[in-house]
Formats: sequence, C-alpha cells, structure tokens
Amino acid sequence: MAFDPRTRVLHTTSHETSDIEARRRAWIALLRGEYEVAERAGVYLFRARTPTSHAALTSTEAAVARASANESTGKAIAGTLGLARSTVSMTLGSAAAKLGLRSSTDLTRLVRALVTDDEELDTTMLTPAELEVLALVLDRRSNAEIASARNRSIRTIANQVASILRKTKNPSRRALMVKAVNA
Repeated sequence: MAFDPRTRVLHTTSHETSDIEARRRAWIALLRGEYEVAERAGVYLFRARTPTSHAALTSTEAAVARASANESTGKAIAGTLGLARSTVSMTLGSAAAKLGLRSSTDLTRLVRALVTDDEELDTTMLTPAELEVLALVLDRRSNAEIASARNRSIRTIANQVASILRKTKNPSRRALMVKAVNA
C-alpha cells in the first residue's frame, strides 16, 4: 500500500496482506469520508476527497459493510444488527455509492482487502458454561442439540450463543467457526 502525495492516490491490491496498520488507517479514512475509491484491474485507488465532497459512512453503513466482508448473509446481518433485510441491502448500496464504488459487491471486496480479523479467537471473557457451549457450536451442533446435551432450554442456549458471539466479536456462527479454525 503506497500513498502518492502528488496525485493524492493510495494504491493497494485486493490481495495484499502486508502492512496491516496501513490497511486499518485506510479503512478509518474511508469511514470518515476522506477518500473515494476506484477499482482498476484488482487495484484499489483511493483518491482524497475535496472538503466539499466529504461523505462519511454512518456507523450502520460501516457495521453492515464489515459484516458483509465476513461473508455473512443479508439475513444474518439483519438479525445481528437488528435491521430489516431490505435495510441491509439499501445500506450496502448507499455506502458503496458514498465511496464511489459501482456496487455493494465492490464494497464487500474492498472491505475484505482492508479489514482483517487477524486476532485469535479470544475466549478469556467467556464463562465456563459458555466455553462448553462454544465447544458444541464448533462441533456444528444446533441449539436444540446443545440444549439436549446440556439439559437446558433452547432459549437459554440461544442466549448463551448470542453472548459468545458478542464477547468474541463475531457476527455469526460461521464467522466464529472460521476464526476458530484459523486460530
């Protein structure tokens, strides 16, 4: 990732994995509306915005973009963030437009390139019961199967799974499993 001060363009390839801090800075600058983006042959070009064209992403747009980059479905994103599915779709579209991208798919690719969840799965905040439930979730068991195995109600298990996702900062079971496998 390199910034050319003469052209005010930041260059990065979509598959670049070096310099995590530079990618995080670029993501924050996008959130603030400091850049607009164009993609050319797998290379993202970040052009600095003029003060009059400043268009920051809202917190909802940022959250939906991050969740879509984690390969969550629209339904899963809607459930996690408490939004309607149509709102998720419209939010992705408006965020892409604010950044100068052609589609929400382009936005998802860009966020995947910039935002990485390189952290290991942090289970230090989980209770012993949540750790047991986590092991069963990672074993691909449903809430009903976990409830039966632990002699608890399905609702209790659903609450524990939601707590696990919140504490580990994962938008879905799928993202949790991916992070656990990569850890």
